[in-house]
Amino acid sequence: MKISPRKRFYHGSPVRIEHFDPSFMNKGTQALGSGFYFSDDKQDALSYADNKGNVATGDLAIEPTLHTVLLDIKKPLVKGLECFLSTQQVKDIISHLPEDALYNTLIDFGDVDSYGVDHVLHRVASVYSGEVELSYKLFCLATDLFDDHIDLFNRAVRDVLGYDALVTRHSSRVTHVCAWFPEQIKFIDRQPAALVRLEDDLSPG
Repeated sequence: MKISPRKRFYHGSPVRIEHFDPSFMNKGTQALGSGFYFSDDKQDALSYADNKGNVATGDLAIEPTLHTVLLDIKKPLVKGLECFLSTQQVKDIISHLPEDALYNTLIDFGDVDSYGVDHVLHRVASVYSGEVELSYKLFCLATDLFDDHIDLFNRAVRDVLGYDALVTRHSSRVTHVCAWFPEQIKFIDRQPAALVRLEDDLSPG
């Protein structure tokens, strides 16, 4: 699935967003994994622009806003894709962890001091490799090993597998995109959600 760089996407939020910060990732319910979520349907996005804060908004001032953006996505991973994920590919992804984080992660799976990093890393990687539903397996890998390094995980997947976002098309024909990097997002407009709803109510038809 290709994503046109000229197609407009929308992000509804309880707060006004000046830029998408990686610190907001991995908070709250994220069905497509950690990233920045957009819809190609304005009304769908508006449903997220409510007056209630959440775990992601924290102490930010509530200002329900509809953000309109363009996305620079080169190779999106389509949810549901089944493919073979090799042990070496998984090892290469895990190896993007900083040395201390890699060690602390691996000791939960084996005796690194006795068997060495490479041995335990291979054992761990083999658990996640094989014929897989790729988006689900990557979600498991991120949750299990990269919980505090989600930005590194997304970059690792891009470096190793080439994917730079995740996309799904629902039966309603609405497309959701989970962009992984702030630099993929270009703001076109920010509008108060209440104003957008009022304009829609007043528009003919």
